[in-house]
Amino acid sequence: MAAHTSYLGRYENVDAPNAGSCGSATTTQFHLATWGPIIILDNNPPPFILSGTAPPGCTPLVCSSNPEATRLWMVGTPLATGVYTYTVRAHLSSGGGDAGNFDVACVQTIERPPLPPNAPGFPGMCPLITISPASPLPNAHQGIPYSQALGASGGFVPYAFDVLSGALPAGLTLTSAGLLSGTPTTLGVSTFVVRLIDLYGCTAITSYTLTTALPLSTGPPCVQAGADQILLFPAVALLAGAAQTCGCNTAGFTTLWSKISGPGTVTFAAATALATAAAFSRAGVYVLRLTGTCTDGAQSAYDELTVTVGGVTTPVVVPNPPYPPTMGGPPPPTTPITPTVGTSMERFLAFSRLDNEGDPAPHATVHVYLTGLPTLANLYASNDLGDPLSNPFTTGLDGLAEFYAPNARYDVRFSGGGIVIPWALGDVLLDDPNDRVVTGPTGPTGPTGASGAASTVAGPTGPSGGGPTGPTGPPGVAGPTGPTGASTAAPTAASV
Repeated sequence: MAAHTSYLGRYENVDAPNAGSCGSATTTQFHLATWGPIIILDNNPPPFILSGTAPPGCTPLVCSSNPEATRLWMVGTPLATGVYTYTVRAHLSSGGGDAGNFDVACVQTIERPPLPPNAPGFPGMCPLITISPASPLPNAHQGIPYSQALGASGGFVPYAFDVLSGALPAGLTLTSAGLLSGTPTTLGVSTFVVRLIDLYGCTAITSYTLTTALPLSTGPPCVQAGADQILLFPAVALLAGAAQTCGCNTAGFTTLWSKISGPGTVTFAAATALATAAAFSRAGVYVLRLTGTCTDGAQSAYDELTVTVGGVTTPVVVPNPPYPPTMGGPPPPTTPITPTVGTSMERFLAFSRLDNEGDPAPHATVHVYLTGLPTLANLYASNDLGDPLSNPFTTGLDGLAEFYAPNARYDVRFSGGGIVIPWALGDVLLDDPNDRVVTGPTGPTGPTGASGAASTVAGPTGPSGGGPTGPTGPPGVAGPTGPTGASTAAPTAASV
């Protein structure tokens, strides 16, 4: 059994065996006294580990110093501490078959190096040093500059790093300060061993893997959510998004629809598809977002659209802001207008609904404005200027909003009554197709005329009241006295 002690991270040659030991070779050949003549080894086949486990980083080697002498060596740099028991098999140049095998059993101990006399803590062993970060290193990307700093803890600074074995990805280098950098040129997985040596020669070893992947995106994808939509509840929006690779380069991209805001739940038929459908649980105003993300996860972009889901039975047209407001908040200041006599009116009828399952909004408040203006319109309960309706007004329990207004365009705003987000019907045209002209109300009845003197001739009837507002007619004129002295009452003044 040959035994030897080696130090972590320090390269050395260990021959096995020389006169029964695993010490450093001092001659160009070794001789086993029990065998008698000089033993000559060759590399046919090369030596190998027959059994057990050799220290990682160390391998057997046959090296020739002259044509007649050879040695068996264990060479390399131990990469991990521990006690390793193994058997090396070499081949005798003068032997053949199994008879030509030369087996050597070894026990090799790998320790941390001893501290030098000038180091703190001497005499003693080097401290345990840990290199960071742990393996694997973050991916590199072909054609994209890469930089990764290595560090350590537990030793004496400054540290010096080098690559002990393996190969860095093509295009990368490791500085003695521990900076791994460069522009990788080849895809694949690289495995290499990094060694650290501190101020006093203490060492640490770490094995790394580094993957060079497809190029990292240089920018986000190009994404378009599509045009805003206006729907009636219950409604399904047909979404037709568009996206292009753009800055994702060869990395490609994925897409995802999501709800950003809105009073209810949005269910997407296929949230990752550009063309899909979205269903809404409640009426209201929703903002939907289409997000595109490069497959390497580094770059993303989004675009949004607004879907207005109206809880009404007539088409919803969103008015130009700011009148009437379609979001929360009080209505704008208003200026009443003077009704016009002799105009034509038309009826408006719609249910003021909650943005909650489309149910009617009981006792909702309705403001009616002239389109695009902060001006309350004149409303009427019937097709009669003499039957005015307050503005704003409140619907009944069924949420029905009904009024008459002169032919024009109006903005109708619904709020209250349980409505979470006020909404509006914008630019509603009221136009009586028959152009029926409505007039003012009938004037009050005039007073009774005074009694005339007795006369055989009846007095004339007083004229009727006139004017657009129907003023009271004047009283009748008393008739002349009749010859018989009898008198008749003047007729009552008529009124319109």
